[in-house]
Amino acid sequence: MISEKVEATRIRKAAEIIKPIEGCLERAVDEHGDGCAVSWSGGRCSTVALHMTLRIKPDVKVLFCDTGVEYPETYHFINRMRSEWGLKNFIRTMPEKNFWACVEQYGLPMTRSEMRRLDNQGVPKCCIYLKERPAMKAIRENGIRCMITGLRAAESRMRFFSIRKKGQYFYSKRWGCWRCHPLAFWSYRELEQYIESNQVPLNCIYQKIPRCGCQPCTGFISWEKQLAKTNPKLYEYVQNLKGQTLLRKFQVV
Repeated sequence: MISEKVEATRIRKAAEIIKPIEGCLERAVDEHGDGCAVSWSGGRCSTVALHMTLRIKPDVKVLFCDTGVEYPETYHFINRMRSEWGLKNFIRTMPEKNFWACVEQYGLPMTRSEMRRLDNQGVPKCCIYLKERPAMKAIRENGIRCMITGLRAAESRMRFFSIRKKGQYFYSKRWGCWRCHPLAFWSYRELEQYIESNQVPLNCIYQKIPRCGCQPCTGFISWEKQLAKTNPKLYEYVQNLKGQTLLRKFQVV
């Protein structure tokens, strides 16, 4: 978990460069209407962004990029909330190339900093084929003019630099649409306060681990402990692929 001090520093430094936009979400919905969509992963931040958007636009499009290797709890949560929140304009994308085909061709994903040292792109190939290219196709095919996300500057160095450079509400040539980050300057405490005050349901995977996403992802620092705890057999398989020894604490017998 990132400390409150680090979060506060990132938020302050981002706000020094990019002035927070009051009513960012309302502005995006007002300007793009039916062309708005919420990028929803089933994680806590994107779920809050979705909850906020549904309050002002109940029929907003919802884009879920199904990587095929999500946690079972995530699939259960997505299906449950589709029904409970009446998500009529739900869009599910599927990978252009599955995760294990990417691993076979490109190897297991590295961290973003490792990727940047290699090709200056900083995006694992699996992210491109499982999420980015399918999302871009969905944007074109569904008339999406503005993508609303749950990105927070305080959440990671990469997101901090991205928001500080591009802003909270901007047009992205790469994505071919506007991007709106209503939670850009929120701290984790503010996020939790919103969840508690509004009784926002959460993915039950958070009862086990602090981060959801692709189950076999090796592209973040604490992936070993997380995967070993949630799926020991898959953890053992991935470590065998990497030629690494198992963490003793989670040694599979």
